[in-house]
Amino acid sequence: MLPPTPIFHRQAEPIDAGGELTPRGVRADTPAGEVRKHRAAGQATPEACAPATAAGFAMPAAKPCPPPSVALLPPDAPMRLRLLVAAVELLQRDGFAGLTQTAVARLAGARQSHLTYYFPTRTALLRATVQFGMETVLGPIIGAAKLGQLTLEQYKALLLPTAEDRAWCRLMNEFGAACSEDPGIREWLAQFDAGVRERIREGFNALGVPATEEDILVLHMAYMGALHSDAMSLTDASLEGARRAVAHAMDVLVAAIRSRGRTSSPAGTRSRARRKGERCAP
Repeated sequence: MLPPTPIFHRQAEPIDAGGELTPRGVRADTPAGEVRKHRAAGQATPEACAPATAAGFAMPAAKPCPPPSVALLPPDAPMRLRLLVAAVELLQRDGFAGLTQTAVARLAGARQSHLTYYFPTRTALLRATVQFGMETVLGPIIGAAKLGQLTLEQYKALLLPTAEDRAWCRLMNEFGAACSEDPGIREWLAQFDAGVRERIREGFNALGVPATEEDILVLHMAYMGALHSDAMSLTDASLEGARRAVAHAMDVLVAAIRSRGRTSSPAGTRSRARRKGERCAP
């Protein structure tokens, strides 16, 4: 669900108009426990491992999904989809250094001219890869939350960083470094981050936690800090520390929002007035 942020605003084509997909290639109408199991196992990317349907691509219910692979796409998969799946596959297999236009075209079985038709520059390819990858991983989590198929605890668990998120973090760092050279990237990153935060907020709101933009901004910063801290060591211990930090940040956030809700409710107002009257009584 990663780079510094686990989710982002949907800008690519719908994953499946016939029903939301869960984060790791199972449909959202499967039990929430199955969703959590696939996320914890790091099984990923619905579109890259799903058979074709009339609406798009869908995974049979409760089936685990292997890592994204062009080889698992149907023969008639659209070229743009093949290129994006190839880019995600290369990123997760070879890291940022392996994500080149030539390598993507070769893995997708496309000519270089096909790639440049859809993505004229490497920057355009990287942007599209981030959007596609993040939405296929995290977008379905929001859909499941909105459908009431996740508890709050399961939603929070699905947002925790995993080892596969490290490649996305590196990619986003590269975008950040390029901001000084290309002002357009800076503007795109700002829009991307705003969309990420809005998607996170949608999920919490759907689960009865009315988070504000400021609340999610704090959580977003905690997530980025945790991933960057992990990137300094890249060990099992550093990843576990990042997961604990993000989990704690979400727990604190939810507790603060609920406390705020209690104090602003009519019952809370009456209770404060009653206590004030008792203090003023002779």
